Amino acid sequence: FLVKKKLVEDFKKAKGFDQLEIANICSISRTYYTQIENGTRTPNITVSKILGRKLGFNWIYIYENPDSTFMKAQQQ
Repeated sequence: FLVKKKLVEDFKKAKGFDQLEIANICSISRTYYTQIENGTRTPNITVSKILGRKLGFNWIYIYENPDSTFMKAQQQ
């Protein structure tokens, strides 16, 4: 999940959001979002879809194999 964690973090930074802003957008706690970004928690499908929509990547990359990268997701 480390690359996927990096994917979410990279897109968050590219969009200029901080953790609290993304947590609020997803209607989750900052703790939950931090766990997603740290790779200790996998978001549910609803949260994954919101993350993908708001950050601009295909949400399915969160669940795909570890070669899912920032650049690959960006091409979608």
